[in-house]
Amino acid sequence: AGVAITAILCLQYVIAIQPSTPEISGPLEITAVVSFFATATIITRLISKMNNSLAGNRALRDRLQITIDTIPTMVACMKPDGSTESHNKRWQEFLGSEEMDAWDAVHSDDRPGLEKRWRQAIATGEPFDAEARWRRRDGEFLWLLARAVPERDETGKIIRWYATLTDVEDRKRTEQALRRSETYLADAQNLSHTGSFVWDVKRPGPVYWSAEMCRIHGRAPEQGPPSIEEDRALHSPEDWAGLMDAAQRAVREKVDVDYDSRLDFPDGTTKYLHIVAHPVVDASGDVVEFVGTTVDVTEQRNAREALEKAFEEIKKSEGRLRTIIDTIPAMAWCSLPDGFAEFHNKRWLDYTGLTDEEGRGWGWTTVFHPDDSQAAVDDWRDIIASKQPAEGERLIRRFDGEYRRYMYRAEPLMDASREKELIETALAECKGRIAGLGGAAERLGIPRSTLESKIRTLRINKHLFKAQSA
Repeated sequence: AGVAITAILCLQYVIAIQPSTPEISGPLEITAVVSFFATATIITRLISKMNNSLAGNRALRDRLQITIDTIPTMVACMKPDGSTESHNKRWQEFLGSEEMDAWDAVHSDDRPGLEKRWRQAIATGEPFDAEARWRRRDGEFLWLLARAVPERDETGKIIRWYATLTDVEDRKRTEQALRRSETYLADAQNLSHTGSFVWDVKRPGPVYWSAEMCRIHGRAPEQGPPSIEEDRALHSPEDWAGLMDAAQRAVREKVDVDYDSRLDFPDGTTKYLHIVAHPVVDASGDVVEFVGTTVDVTEQRNAREALEKAFEEIKKSEGRLRTIIDTIPAMAWCSLPDGFAEFHNKRWLDYTGLTDEEGRGWGWTTVFHPDDSQAAVDDWRDIIASKQPAEGERLIRRFDGEYRRYMYRAEPLMDASREKELIETALAECKGRIAGLGGAAERLGIPRSTLESKIRTLRINKHLFKAQSA
């Protein structure tokens, strides 16, 4: 300011010198002229510096604009009311049109919520942060992360907003794929009653429990894993000690845990578990965690116990049946559908003197009299082919070599469908005849009472085969 005032005074003095007396002789005139030229020089330099500064500012502004246009994100400047003031080149390239309203590019399902949150940010002055799907210039929707922060003046008033849009499509797809995988895993664990866990060896205690792991232990998934005390309370002292010993051995020897455990709940129910865990070691080779699975095998165990019990009952029944068959006052045998003899009772073996092995297959034919042997075999083949009950008489050799005549009777054992078919065939053949059920029973080679019992058991409508009057 002082330089400017001095320059003005000197300029006025120089102008005031009369043209007719241009000589500069006095001290004042000399001082004025010198000051004038000095001031003019300073002003010239200031103007030059100002021009240089303005040129530098323009270059800096250009470099800043290039930087903003080339950074790998979309940037925009908003007015205090939220309307767009300016944006960088990437923003324009994404939308495809400089005049296009950015809100028109937001997916219709996401726009209402996004606009509501943006209006709320403008009203409160809080930073804005939200994800939504935005339509790219080629029509494809991508997930973008929208962020905006306000700029305030010295009084705290918002003078503009700075916003960015960042592409998070890859991250979003990864998250969705992870969620699908987690859902599939949870469903698989639920269906197979298999839970997964991570156990911290140093602490010790559970680090992670899957939802199914919680359900196996009678907990809601939102409760998370139990404390060690809660977990121990579900085990018997012996079972818990065995589980801890297995874990400690796995830590010492760096081997897997493979342990069958049992949970006893307060309501009296019991669950049987199969636990498998793999040790995780750190850089120094120490076991720091176990990653494992727990399978609820209660159903399999109960089924196995029930099956074993059924087998025991079958064995007992077989034993009782064998005793009954062996003690009945008759010789009995059983053969396969092709006529291969697979069983003879004790009375048959005692009478003939053959061992069970000697009588099996077609070995039984050796007990018939030589004159009856071939006929007996032929009769037996005819019986097998007819699938009908049959009887006859043959000479059979006793263990001491004496032959005695015995009557034999063979009864086929058929499944329900085949037996029903044979009975209905016999009833149909007797339809319209006076014989009725008696004739059908005679054809089948069974007593009438047995036929009536089978008709009831197999639910045969005998009225369809009722005899017709002449």
